[in-house]
Amino acid sequence: MHRRSFVLAALAVLAVVPACSSGTEPDPTDGKTHPAGTVSGRISFDAGLIGIAVAPSGVGYVTTGLGTLGRFSTQSPYDKLSSLPMGPAPRDIVIDHGGTTAYVGTDNGKVYVVDLATGTMKATLAVGDTSANGDARQNRLALAPDGSRAFLAVWGRLWSIPTNGRASTSVVRGGQAITVSPTTGAIYVSNGDDYKVSRVDPTTLLTQVTSSRTFNGAAIAVAPRGDEVYVSSPDGNLHVLDPTTLAERAQVSLPSYDVSGITVSPDGTQIYVALFDSKVSIVDRATRTVVATLTVGGLPLGVAFDPQGTTAFVVNLEGWVDVIR
Repeated sequence: MHRRSFVLAALAVLAVVPACSSGTEPDPTDGKTHPAGTVSGRISFDAGLIGIAVAPSGVGYVTTGLGTLGRFSTQSPYDKLSSLPMGPAPRDIVIDHGGTTAYVGTDNGKVYVVDLATGTMKATLAVGDTSANGDARQNRLALAPDGSRAFLAVWGRLWSIPTNGRASTSVVRGGQAITVSPTTGAIYVSNGDDYKVSRVDPTTLLTQVTSSRTFNGAAIAVAPRGDEVYVSSPDGNLHVLDPTTLAERAQVSLPSYDVSGITVSPDGTQIYVALFDSKVSIVDRATRTVVATLTVGGLPLGVAFDPQGTTAFVVNLEGWVDVIR
């Protein structure tokens, strides 16, 4: 496959889903922060990387082109740790809030379930067609706030996969990127057949509302408190949406047309946007402006933060993870 075609398919939006919050539970942003915004290191791997997530323990995980789960420490000196065996074609990765289990989406209609304590793959959840087609797109996997279900958008269907191994259910629904609200559990899917954004009921998988305008967004994310949704568009803008109506609240002009990942800092004050032209832009949520654009090289795909939010980690298709402090 031509590298540009492969890269445009390898879209990511990856971060650990914050803990579920309600009026009686702690604010998910309490005690959290964000990096100052300086590239301060790099962790090199032996193969191209696509997905990234960080466990509450402070161990980072990346999916590799070798079919393994790479690991690294999120504390200085950011040592690379031993890799975990994996099945073929791992793409997206999410980790439950307890940090005990990772769910890895693939390009062949499967979800691998990995026991992080033992470092072993304890189950493979198969849905739909299992014949791989080389599609490297990711950020098509999300996890319910309580960890009871994984949601996978693949092969023109949206699947709800119980993590206890019970039978999966699905509806016909296109989607290129998917995320879940940490507070309401609502599913947000971008780029269905109409290139719009939809909010989907996590219990019934029925569409609750669809945006009135077209975004053609390859990446989507939700703020830690669930109070805003962010989606990219090929016109070089980051769009801020109301989480209930999906009406557009604001636009942020980005320095590139090619967005590959969107992640909100744990304190909810900044949005990190990975760009295909070797850069990462940092957006201030309050002012809706780009406050910094960092050059990282290669092909950055997504961003994840350490548990406190002091450090960001940018996964790169060229085979490394950049450290931003």
